[in-house]
Amino acid sequence: MSSTLFALVILQGAALNFSPGYTTAAECMQQYRGPNVACFAYDPNLTTWTAFFKLPEGGFRTVGKIASEDECKRYIGAFKDGIPTACRQLAMPVTCNVACIKPLEPPPPAAKPEPVPQAPRLSAAVLTALEKDAASRPARAGDYAALLRGASAEGAAA
Repeated sequence: MSSTLFALVILQGAALNFSPGYTTAAECMQQYRGPNVACFAYDPNLTTWTAFFKLPEGGFRTVGKIASEDECKRYIGAFKDGIPTACRQLAMPVTCNVACIKPLEPPPPAAKPEPVPQAPRLSAAVLTALEKDAASRPARAGDYAALLRGASAEGAAA
C-alpha cells in the first residue's frame, strides 16, 4: 500500500480549510466541489511543511518541502496583508521524474562537416615558369600573367 494520502483544501473567503487523510484523489474530490477546492497529495511519514496562498486572480498555489513551521511562516509572511495564507505539516511526496526511471543518455555526437577541398598550392618556381610561359604567348599573355600574379599573391599570403 502506498504511503501517499490526500488532503482536501478549500479556500473560503480569507480562510483555507484542510481535511487530510483521504486514501485516493477520487475519494478526496468527492467530498466537496467548488471553484476553490483542490486535493493535494502528501506523505504522512515525512515531516516537511507546505505553504498555501491565494492568488490575486483566484485559486491558490502551494510551496512544499519547507523544513520547519517557522520557515513556512516566514515564507508566507512575505505576502502583503490581506492575502489568505496558511502553513500545514503536509509533506509533499517525493516524486520521480523521467531521469530517475531511465538514465539520461548522452546526445549522439554532432556530425562533423566534411572538409572543403582546397585548390593545390603551386610553388614559387612553378609560378615563375608559368608566368614566363604565359608571357611568351602574345595573344593571351596579359590574361595569363594577371591570373598568375593573383594566384601567386594568394599563395604568398597563405
